[in-house]
Amino acid sequence: AWRQASESGAQVVRDKAGYLAPAAPKEVLQHCGGLQLTSLGLASMPFKHDGTEVDWGAGIRSAWNFGEEEALKMFANFCSESLPTYETQRHLADASTVSRLSPYIHFGVISPRCMLEEMEARGYERMAPTFLRRLVWRDLAYWQLYHWPALPYQPVRPSYVARLWAADSPRLLVAWQKGRTGYPMVDAAMRELWATGWMHQSMRTVVACFLVGACGVDWRAGARHFHYTLVDADLAINSMMWQSAGQCGLDQWGFWASPTAGKQDPGGAWVRRWVPELAGLPTRFVHQPWEAPRDLLLDSNVILGENYPHRIVADVERARSSHLQSVNASRMSVREWVDEDGYDLIDIPPGAVKNGTFHGSKIRVFTTRGHRKISETKPSLKKFKK
Repeated sequence: AWRQASESGAQVVRDKAGYLAPAAPKEVLQHCGGLQLTSLGLASMPFKHDGTEVDWGAGIRSAWNFGEEEALKMFANFCSESLPTYETQRHLADASTVSRLSPYIHFGVISPRCMLEEMEARGYERMAPTFLRRLVWRDLAYWQLYHWPALPYQPVRPSYVARLWAADSPRLLVAWQKGRTGYPMVDAAMRELWATGWMHQSMRTVVACFLVGACGVDWRAGARHFHYTLVDADLAINSMMWQSAGQCGLDQWGFWASPTAGKQDPGGAWVRRWVPELAGLPTRFVHQPWEAPRDLLLDSNVILGENYPHRIVADVERARSSHLQSVNASRMSVREWVDEDGYDLIDIPPGAVKNGTFHGSKIRVFTTRGHRKISETKPSLKKFKK
């Protein structure tokens, strides 16, 4: 919807040949001699007990090659090798079919305009419409942050401000951050993030759903950790994503990304790489080791509670139900922000929205069925211009 609206309401600047016109470069001061990055004192590295410095960047340096040449090479390889199977295999956690270009886009190493132009010229946009849609998410996030500048720390939906979080949130958060939750899919993703500064998009949804929906930890804690650890950390995109995970943003995730389904890692190789404690388990049990017979665990050198943790949330479905009840209790405590059909209402910043279902100065936003009032009738959707 955002892409359609942007295409219909915006004028795309193109040059005489019809290509997307790049912005004019700013004048470069030739007399600036530059300086060493270390002289700025931007970081102070910690030291071990033996006095040696901790090299926090080692894992990231080994996981990435830097510069425009590398970004262009990665994009070319993605278009020729991965794009044909992107739509059907983009969910795989091993990143074999995704571009991994998000850090390069974030730092301006490669231009989204150039990527779009290349894909249009070769007809690739018809091959992978989801890739283009995700490219446009970036602009959607910037639009949201512009109109809702408190996006990183304040729920867009006022009815969610009073939401109560888990009493033991600090313990749950630390286990999640360290990849010690007892859920191999979650742990593998969090360990990969810490080691390389990156996490696959599908796994970002898994770990976010788990932290908020199963653990009951404040979405802002997850957003802060992501912003601190991701090499592609973008304030707007990160905030939009975590607000959606917290069910309190302009959008709500209408799905549950299971921490046990294993569809992102059907063969178990990815989990075995990042959670080597479970490497000896058969694929049938590698995503749910608690289901394995005790003798098989011992034969695989897995001792739950010792060399791999017990689950920090034993019953995910029960935890999800509790989460839903807590959210709805918060919503019902401020009924002026919920309309007669159970849809959430938000204030409209000046100039942000032209069309929608308005309630005075408020507008209805998408609300998942689980958060709406139980009703056998369809909600009224009378739309009019403000």
